[in-house]
Amino acid sequence: MVIDTVRLIEELAANAWRPETEQHVGGWRFRYTGGESRRVNSVWPNRPPAAPDLGEMLAQVETFYTRRGAIPRYQMCPAAQPENLAQALEDRGFTFSAHTDVKTTDLDSLLAITKAPELEIVATPVLTEDWFAAYTTASGYKTERLPIRWGILTRVGPPAHFV
Repeated sequence: MVIDTVRLIEELAANAWRPETEQHVGGWRFRYTGGESRRVNSVWPNRPPAAPDLGEMLAQVETFYTRRGAIPRYQMCPAAQPENLAQALEDRGFTFSAHTDVKTTDLDSLLAITKAPELEIVATPVLTEDWFAAYTTASGYKTERLPIRWGILTRVGPPAHFV
């Protein structure tokens, strides 16, 4: 996948799955919400960092998360900047976990191979209690995590539809 496409997908996802707190430092986003969701509790480093010295930038990250009683985490992908970031983090003792694959296809191709039963599809631009109940039942989230999920979903920027 072309790096510009990776960067675009990552940026769209970051703009959709919004944290409670987001601090922009140069091209990086320091994100914090609390709870267990890694995406909204991690650094999004997909633009050049503000500090010319990477060690200085990593220290700013540590300060941001330490103030919140959280562990610094980085959402890494091929678009991460600077290019030596993964090695710099490894040198500091960071390890990789929670690997995610992102795959794309056009909708017509997907529908052509999908044998779904006839369903009534309802889309609403507002998060509803019924939609959230179905989402949380299917996901199996613990009750104490539901307010965090509700908050993340209500912060999805327009245009958004819950289907």
